[in-house]
Order: sequence, then structure tokens, then C-alpha cells
Amino acid sequence: MNPPTDRGGIGGPDLADAHAAAYVLNSEYESVVNSLGSEQLDVVDAWQRDDRTYERFQAAARGRSDDPVAIEMADVLDQVVERHLLDHTVTAYRGIRNTSDVFGTLSADIDSLRGRRFSLRGFFATSVFRAVAVEQFTRPPIGGGAALLEVTILSGTRALWVAAAGARELAYQGELLLPSRVVATVTDVDLNSVIPTIRATISTP
Repeated sequence: MNPPTDRGGIGGPDLADAHAAAYVLNSEYESVVNSLGSEQLDVVDAWQRDDRTYERFQAAARGRSDDPVAIEMADVLDQVVERHLLDHTVTAYRGIRNTSDVFGTLSADIDSLRGRRFSLRGFFATSVFRAVAVEQFTRPPIGGGAALLEVTILSGTRALWVAAAGARELAYQGELLLPSRVVATVTDVDLNSVIPTIRATISTP
């Protein structure tokens, strides 16, 4: 499959930009969502549950589980995520409660991450809404401290617009889900924001 021609960037920190991105992604993913079968939709619903089922997905995706059901669910979710290549470059956000767990450094020391490249295992959930990432996924901070990851997801990256494929009552989260392996290249760090912010470019291998 050839990568699509980049139709321009969407998203950003302003609420109006985020809503505009959601509108574009709803249109872009309409045919993708309509093509999903009941088993695939059930797996997306399972990923979104608030009973920490997502931890079973992540353990399987990271090779840390021998649970056959979780491994099967993770495989199906990966297949669903990889069905579509983004038409647009998207600005999105991911809250990090513990920077030590993700990047191996304290949030106070994230300036050292500039220019570094990380290969990350596990499904990579983002939101086009900055406030959702901050309010729901950086609090309470633990371990090395919290940070906000502001990501530029390049056109041609495999992703699933969960906001359209998943539970309607959770669409407000604006979730854009990437596969279980992504590469993050840190381009900038902002220690002067209300919450330390790491800016990175995200692509899939």
C-alpha cells in the first residue's frame, strides 16, 4: 500500500483546532469503521473499558503475557489499527504520569531528551484534545513525575480513530490509537508550561 499524499496538518492546542481535526477524522474514517466486523468492534470496545482491561492488551503487545485471550485481542486490535494510513499529519497529545517509566528520566530532567529517538512498545493512545490528555492521563503524577507529550503524527502513519469506532459516550476523548510499535523522535522540550511538555514526531516502522 502506498502512503497517501499528505493533505496538510490538522489539530493543535486550541479547542477549535481540535474539534476541526475531529471533524476531518470522522469523515476520513467513515468507510474504515463501516468495514469493521462485530469481532473487531468488540475488541475496540474492550480496549476502551474502564476496568483496566487495556492493561491486558498492553501486556500482550509488549510480550509480557501468556494469556491466550489477551494475546488474541491484541493481535486483532493491531490488525484493526493497521488497516488505514493517515491522510493528514495530526497534532495530538498523550498524558504521561511517570516519565521514568516511558523515557527513563525524571520530569525535571526531560530537557536531556532533545534529539533522542525512542522505539516504544505497547499500543500508543493519543487524543486530539489537549485538555483530555492533561486532565485524564497526567493526574495523579507518579514515580518520576508527569509530563505532556505533544506529538506530530505523520501522514501515512497507521492509526485508528477510536472516537468513531468505539463507544459513542467516549467519543469526547478524541482518541487516535497507533499500533503496538511506534518510533518517537523528540524535537523540543518546554519546561515553562504549566505541565512539562515533550514535543515529538511519531511514526510507525
